[in-house]
Amino acid sequence: MTRVVAVDVETASSDHRSMCAIGLSVLENGVLEEAFYSLIKPAANANHFEYFNTKVHGIHPKDVQDAPTLPEVYPTIKSLLESGIVVAHNAVFDVSVIKNCCLNTGCPVPKVTYFDSVPLSRRAFPLLVNHKLDTVARYLKIPLDHHHAGSDAYACLAIVAAAMAKYEMCDCETMLNYLKISLKRM
Repeated sequence: MTRVVAVDVETASSDHRSMCAIGLSVLENGVLEEAFYSLIKPAANANHFEYFNTKVHGIHPKDVQDAPTLPEVYPTIKSLLESGIVVAHNAVFDVSVIKNCCLNTGCPVPKVTYFDSVPLSRRAFPLLVNHKLDTVARYLKIPLDHHHAGSDAYACLAIVAAAMAKYEMCDCETMLNYLKISLKRM
């Protein structure tokens, strides 16, 4: 059975080097658990908070002033990301932020195989009005504190688990192959 790791990040601004929070959850042997959450102090060259982002996630500069930097929590993040197939809702954003933050801070980019839960939710739950994380979570009755990175990662993984249950598959890779959803590399 394939281990699946969900990740979600929040950013201080539109700059993909400005990660200010990260959450990771793990699905293994049918058990879904929150694995890691942290506020992140963005690197000095990406530490500008934009009003729009703060309004979305509620994280302010004062909230991260004493938070760890990415290099300080990187070993934990890397270990989790490299321990299974990674999933994110609108993965292109989360993958870009992780990659850009790693390059900006001198951390090696993790060797990650990932997929996006948006196309998965479109195939598994096609009748929804849209496939935004909060819409799918509400439909599946998944608790969600939207734009909290830990909660978003957990909800993303719960969507994967719900799709696996719908198709009666206990292995994520088998389900992805069945639905013709391809894995990508970071």
